[in-house]
Amino acid sequence: MNEYGSVNQLPKRPHFSPSPSTSTAWPTLSYQTMDFSGALKELLVGNAIRRLDWKDEGYFGFLLNDLLKLHKPDGVTYDWIVSRGDIEGQDWIAFPWDISVAKG
Repeated sequence: MNEYGSVNQLPKRPHFSPSPSTSTAWPTLSYQTMDFSGALKELLVGNAIRRLDWKDEGYFGFLLNDLLKLHKPDGVTYDWIVSRGDIEGQDWIAFPWDISVAKG
């Protein structure tokens, strides 16, 4: 556990699959969760962020040209209009991400 919150478990899903998997035997990874202010700090050091509440791992946020962007499962990057639920969320995680693959 760190200053941002607790450690939660999230199933690791394959990023690319020709068909949906029905297996529930995916390995689990530990993530340290944080609040939105902690997530914003992670953006400032170049990490991407997402909420565990977002069931599809294709959703995540990052900074691009000093603007907050949202990557969606369709592979396109959109301007991110942050909701109150996102601001109040305590289930943010951060991860390294290569910004060069952003489209939009």
